[in-house]
Amino acid sequence: MKTKIRKISQIVLSIGIFTLPMIVFAQTKGVIEIPCDGSASDPCTFGDLITLANSIITFLLYLLVPLMTLAFMWIGGNFLLNTNKESARTEAKDRLLNIAKGLGIIVAAFILIKLILTTFLTPDTQNYINNSKIMDLKN
Repeated sequence: MKTKIRKISQIVLSIGIFTLPMIVFAQTKGVIEIPCDGSASDPCTFGDLITLANSIITFLLYLLVPLMTLAFMWIGGNFLLNTNKESARTEAKDRLLNIAKGLGIIVAAFILIKLILTTFLTPDTQNYINNSKIMDLKN
């Protein structure tokens, strides 16, 4: 019983240590900003729609990091706690592999889209994108 409580407390402590920096910076990164209010003085344009979509995608990417960390920790805990059960270890390995594949696909798609946009756009369009904060990840 003591070893089980000890293992659970170690998992909770490691979750706290790894997620604390993400929780502390949660309000400064990944905030969705609405670029226009839709009034007659500030009408919404296509660039504003693209800026809003980029803000949402950036927010989801910042949200993805702590969720993936928790998933990796949960699966790692299941892997370590089920040392005697081969089926549970195999299931944990499969889940870990699926999460790693998903993260790789998401990051590869993000990099590919950024590469295509910066490679094939004209310099005028790139200046417009840079000035309207469409491609800005430093929100």
